[in-house]
Amino acid sequence: MYTDEKGNLHFDKGHTTPGHCFLNGQTSEAKLENVMRQLNGIHIVSGPVTDYKLIKENGFDVGKLTVEDFHLTFWNEYMTLSKEGNILSKFPDLIMTFDVDKMIPVPSANIKEGMLVAVIQVDPRNLNLSTTMKNEALLQEVEDIIGTIL
Repeated sequence: MYTDEKGNLHFDKGHTTPGHCFLNGQTSEAKLENVMRQLNGIHIVSGPVTDYKLIKENGFDVGKLTVEDFHLTFWNEYMTLSKEGNILSKFPDLIMTFDVDKMIPVPSANIKEGMLVAVIQVDPRNLNLSTTMKNEALLQEVEDIIGTIL
């Protein structure tokens, strides 16, 4: 990957981005499968959103939602994924929702009650993350805030 003199981002030949893989899918299922394959992710669940709660607080979107029997919390980004009170995934894992009808990624603030979504999870070891994502003090602050949502 490199940037040209005008600041445009270019990828080396043979390099494929998750967005490129996603767009190459012919069906919703193929698009989701392409993204999961590229990121080495896991499809957790698909279903309608229930119990959606969103509060705008100090510039942050804070809330929670349920898909089937999985519960997600967010603080701008998805922070936790749990089932039956057991946290299965938490930040800095990547937890994403896709609008199944349009098959596009949908951020937590754009979710609607009843929207049909697919939830995927990607282990942070499969992502190119900043070293701050391993900062224990930062992660503890996030956990403290999310604890008030749970």
